[in-house]
This record gives sequence, C-alpha cells and structure tokens, in this order.
Amino acid sequence: MIKPFVGPRLKVARAKGHIEEIHRLTAALYARDPYDIIREQDTETGEYIYRIRIKEAIPCEWGTVIGDIVHNLRAALDQLVCDLVIANDGKVSKTNGFLITETRETFESYLPKKIKGISRRAEWLIRRFKPYLRGGRG
Repeated sequence: MIKPFVGPRLKVARAKGHIEEIHRLTAALYARDPYDIIREQDTETGEYIYRIRIKEAIPCEWGTVIGDIVHNLRAALDQLVCDLVIANDGKVSKTNGFLITETRETFESYLPKKIKGISRRAEWLIRRFKPYLRGGRG
C-alpha cells in the first residue's frame, strides 16, 4: 500500500517536471528569434503603430504538455481529498474529490458529498481556498 499523501506529491512533482519542460521549450523558441516587432508611423496622425510579425508560431505540441500540467495538478487535489479521508479512518467513495465550482452556492451545495469522511480541520482548510470563481451570497 502506498503511504498517505505520496500520490499527490508525485503528481505535483510530475507537473513541476512538465513546467520545467515548458521553460526549456520557451527558452529554445526565444533563442530562435520567433518574431519581429515592427514600428510604423501613421502618415495622417503621426502616431506610432507597433505590429508583431510572427516568424515561428508556438508549436501545437505545447498544448499537450500544458494539458499534462493541469491534469496532474487537478489529480493531486483529488488524491489529496482521498488521502484525507483515509487519514481520518474513513472509506474513500466514488464521489470523493476536490470540488471546484463557479459559484459559492454550488460549492456549498456539493461540498459535503465530495469531502465526506475528512476531518473538520481538513474541511476548514479546503473552505479557506474558496475554490470557486465568484463569491455569491454569504
């Protein structure tokens, strides 16, 4: 059996590896001078207009690396909740996971099912993150 909280740490470490990969790819792209900044003067107004001429686009493959980063970080949050249930001597269910919603109301409505089995302190910590986009009422 895997020790508690190892899974989330491994997922975050994997995401960090992907982030380092994006940094390397970005540095290599900029070393190839992928764009030009062109300054032109408007003949009527005299104002300067700046344009960017892209010589080399960001490769589509970067999207898969960025997707892996997001996936690993999201999975780490879900695994964290499951490990919090186990640490509280609970049994993990199919509904356990880290809830992220658009509104506070939706968050409050679904949270009890998602975190069933974790300690009150762990629930308090999750609530402090406010994992919703808009505050809503209360």
